[in-house]
Amino acid sequence: MIFTTSKTRAEIEALQAEMRIREPFVPENGAAVIFPEGYRNLEIKGGVRRPPHAVVHLGAAYREIRRFFCVLIPHDDGRKNASC
Repeated sequence: MIFTTSKTRAEIEALQAEMRIREPFVPENGAAVIFPEGYRNLEIKGGVRRPPHAVVHLGAAYREIRRFFCVLIPHDDGRKNASC
C-alpha cells in the first residue's frame, strides 16, 4: 500500500507506525516520493537521505517558487514585490 495524499511526511509516518507498515509514500499532493531506508534493498537514485528515509523531491523548491513571485512578477508599476 502506498499512501498518496495531501498529508505531511510527519502525519503519514504516524499513520504508518499505527498501522505497523513500512512502505514508500507520496506526501503533500505529490511533492516527493519517500522510501524507507533499505526498502527492498533498492538503490534510490536521485534521492536525498533524510533518515530514516530516502526522499526524491518532485516539485520546485520553496526558494524557487518564492523567486518566481518576487522577481518575475513585480507590481503593476514595476516595483519589486514588497513582501520579498
